[in-house]
Amino acid sequence: MSTIAEARQQFKEQRPQFVLAAQRVEAEIRTLVGSRGLDCQVNGRAKDVVSFASKCLRKGYTDPWTQVTDKVGIRVIVSDPGNIDTVVGLLSERYETVRVEDKNEELRAQKQIGYGGVHMQIRVEADAETIGCECEIQVRTAAQNVWSEMSHKLLYKPGVEPDPETERALLRLAVLMEIFDEEVTRRVKLIVSSAGYPIQELINTAEAQFYRFADVKYDRALSMFILSEIAETLPGDLAPGYDTRLQAFADAHEAKLAGIFDRYRDSDSSQLVHQPEAIIIFERLEADPHTLREAWEDRLPIDELDILEAIWGG
Repeated sequence: MSTIAEARQQFKEQRPQFVLAAQRVEAEIRTLVGSRGLDCQVNGRAKDVVSFASKCLRKGYTDPWTQVTDKVGIRVIVSDPGNIDTVVGLLSERYETVRVEDKNEELRAQKQIGYGGVHMQIRVEADAETIGCECEIQVRTAAQNVWSEMSHKLLYKPGVEPDPETERALLRLAVLMEIFDEEVTRRVKLIVSSAGYPIQELINTAEAQFYRFADVKYDRALSMFILSEIAETLPGDLAPGYDTRLQAFADAHEAKLAGIFDRYRDSDSSQLVHQPEAIIIFERLEADPHTLREAWEDRLPIDELDILEAIWGG
């Protein structure tokens, strides 16, 4: 058991360690969701001393050091509401989970309106640089996050009771935000299922790496044609995570790629060397040249691949 004064002093002394733990978990989760191709914002923080003490007083904790379980907090904001369950599943696999609270289910069960999302409590093991601790993770949509921030300021932590009109206005906004999330989910599903979407995303992935080394305009229609023909050679049928793989390839071969795009900047030996899909082709030549050549021979002029293979090998 600890008094609030004792817990406050202990937290003040140990807070730098919790700051390091927050930074570590934030980085781990950002890597985790990124490896699956999930578009998320990840932000971590260690609770400040004032918030720690005020929560202990407000809640009337009798054992504040143990009862304050959000000394480290992480917020994961998903761009696609349909990815919340996926993120929660990944986190449950990665960390020891103490509990999971689905706020959406709780609100529906209580026939209430408010901000949803999923709250998780996990245990983080100590490592050579950071302490072990419990950590609260909130997984939300952007709309849920806006509602949470606003409602906590106006409804839950104002120091004064909001008037009935303010409460009604906020509840109307909560309904609109829920409708917004539902519409985003529906539209994302429609877009992703549309013809050509995976190839367009693949072009965007290649473009992000291409502009690290080149500053020329390219023919997007040509990119669409080439990648549509060789897409089957990619791992996992354009599975999420290829962007991470391509970035790792570009990082590992940064000097070589920079030299190629600089050396062939004004060359007309191959049109494809001036295109972002060249980086994907180079990655396939490095990882699985046999499969790439088989697919290419059936669909595209083989001399173009021979030229790119010579450029990469040279």
